[in-house]
Parts: sequence; structure tokens; C-alpha cells
Amino acid sequence: MSLRAGDIVEIETPQGWLQGLVMAQEAGYPPTIGVAMVLHDAPLSAPAAPLDPTALQVVLMPLDRAQLAGHLRVLGAQHPPPPPGFRVPVRDRAGAEIYDWIWQAGRLRLRRPEDGDDLPLREIRALDDLVEDLAGRAKRR
Repeated sequence: MSLRAGDIVEIETPQGWLQGLVMAQEAGYPPTIGVAMVLHDAPLSAPAAPLDPTALQVVLMPLDRAQLAGHLRVLGAQHPPPPPGFRVPVRDRAGAEIYDWIWQAGRLRLRRPEDGDDLPLREIRALDDLVEDLAGRAKRR
């Protein structure tokens, strides 16, 4: 299954089901997902309503493992939001920032000195880490 911008997805995790919106999909990179920061106790039969992109936590999240295991399904689609702009730091093994990638207007490029710091910072997150953080906040439906 190939994800496309605008797909509303549901991801099954050991702690519950997450709903998200594929905001951008750049070949060779993890999809940009807007995640509704709520764990559901049961799978949804359909999206409850179109997801509000401004109410979602935006992350770059590899979903290959979830797809291969059959834990990801597309619930529907909505008009994709404009691709978000943000900065993704690349870090060395010690955690120090080496350089940045800029995601803007659906394109990826290296950060230039004139870019400034006004874009929000986004990290690539593992699904397990995101769910663990969310489960600790006890937001469930």
C-alpha cells in the first residue's frame, strides 16, 4: 500500500489505535504525519470527521513496519493540507546537531545560512516512542 497526502490512517499499537493524516510523502523519506494525540480503545470503522491539520502533532514517522505487520489501514481521505514547512536536524551519535534539512512546500533541501530559525523543529519519531509518550499522558477515548 502506498500512502498519499490526504490519507486518513489508523495505526494499531499494543496500547490502542492512533488516527493520523498523511500531510506529505516525499520519496525516500518517512511520511509527514499529523497525529491526533488520542489513543482509541477500539478501531474506528471510519474517520469520525475530517481531521483538523492545526490540531495535530506533526512528525516524520517511518510506518513500514506497521504496514508490513498489517497494523496500518487507510480509513478514508480528505483534501490534503498545504505541505507543512519545518526544519529537521540531523544529529551525530552523541546527539549534537550536524546540519539541518528544510521541508518547505513539499520539497526537501539542505538548510542554507540565509534560512533563519523561524521554521518549527520536527524530529523523526519511531511509532513505538510516540505511542509510549502518548500512553503516559493517558489520553484515551
